[in-house]
Amino acid sequence: MSSYIGAQSNNRVSPNFVKENFTGTGSTTTFTLTNEVPGGNPDNILVVVNNVIQEPVVAYSIGDSGNSPVVLTFTSTPANGDSIYVIHRGIGTLSRVPAAGSVG
Repeated sequence: MSSYIGAQSNNRVSPNFVKENFTGTGSTTTFTLTNEVPGGNPDNILVVVNNVIQEPVVAYSIGDSGNSPVVLTFTSTPANGDSIYVIHRGIGTLSRVPAAGSVG
C-alpha cells in the first residue's frame, strides 16, 4: 500500500504528440497542416527539415486558413525532396486576438 495521495504516475494518460509529414517541392513555401496550431503561435510546433530543427518566427510562421491557424509558411523555400515534419507540442501561450464584438 502506498502513502501517495492522487493518481499514481503509472495510471496517467500521456498521449503522443501529433506528427505531420511533408516533402519539399523546390517551389512551395506554404504547407497546410491537418491540425490547428494553438493560438497560431509558431512556438507551439516543432518543425524539422532534413533532420535540422527550424527556429520559430525566423524560419517559419503560422497563418490562417479561414479562421484556423493551419498554414505553415517557410521564409525560404524547402528544396525538392526535402523531408519536412511537424510535431504539435500541445497548448502553449495564446497569441490570437478574438474577433471584434465577440467578447462582452
